[in-house]
Amino acid sequence: MPRPIHRVRFAELKVRPNRAHVHVTRLGPGQRSQLHDHDFFEVFLVLQGTATHHLNGRPETIAAGDLVALGPSDRHCYTTAADGLLTFVNVAIAAETWTALRTLMGLPRNTEAKKVRLPPPLAKPLGRRLRQLESSDDPTELLQTWKTVTDALEPPRGPHPTALPAPPPWLETFRRDLAAMPEALGEPIVFWQQRCACSPEHLARVCRRHYGLTPSGLINAARIERAKYMLRATDSKIVSIAFESGFGNMANFHRTFARLVGMTPNAWRQAAAAVVPLVPSPGIPGEG
Repeated sequence: MPRPIHRVRFAELKVRPNRAHVHVTRLGPGQRSQLHDHDFFEVFLVLQGTATHHLNGRPETIAAGDLVALGPSDRHCYTTAADGLLTFVNVAIAAETWTALRTLMGLPRNTEAKKVRLPPPLAKPLGRRLRQLESSDDPTELLQTWKTVTDALEPPRGPHPTALPAPPPWLETFRRDLAAMPEALGEPIVFWQQRCACSPEHLARVCRRHYGLTPSGLINAARIERAKYMLRATDSKIVSIAFESGFGNMANFHRTFARLVGMTPNAWRQAAAAVVPLVPSPGIPGEG
């Protein structure tokens, strides 16, 4: 006789809007959780111990460092050995928030159940970030943490790149200045070349080597990140955001935004509103 399935609903978790439900679960020796599915997406990271994870009728071993993503249609439960234990942090995310998060990152809206093993230098800080989600009052924390989760679950395809020496200090200063000096994002490229105190040819060569972008590409990426922040955190008109992000005209802004982000600024703002509440503010970090 098949085991009954417990159906968990996101509404029952009593989570505030645009937030995730976070819980640290501990199973002792010989314990088994109830078989269940849910109407939300879930990610869990094993913090300690080992167990058998029964997923859609297939058992597999999970251990410390395993990061697992599950969809609403997945049925699962956990079983520990007679002398085992398991501690994991699981994060429940509403289906509409999951969709918005993945839309913002240009990823497919749904994903099959997936498991990856993270090395301790990645697993430990991610575990801390996941546990902090529920208590964080920063509305962008879910977005930032989910970017870390997505990068772990969906690494870039292709061979692992050959390690390069660290960028020279002046190049790292250039990159940091792009984020720290929003008022200068509209300056011509010669302004940045002079700050780097190197020839245009050398700047272009070193940028490509360490960041895979031309200096103009790096500047445009910083402008778009600035625009995305303003679209998410203010109610400013898009035309104002374009100019405050350093773009000289709307056509260039829309073209660059669509190329780098994969959607229009207005579509991105609407998707972001499902994840990060719009909090109009006259003051933006980096201004004044």
